[in-house]
Amino acid sequence: MTTSTLVYKPRVSTAESSKHKVIN
Repeated sequence: MTTSTLVYKPRVSTAESSKHKVIN
């Protein structure tokens, strides 16, 4: 992801991070 994505969609980034943690 790019910094723009994190700033533009912080909620999505958090959700994706949570999913990655669960998968890993």
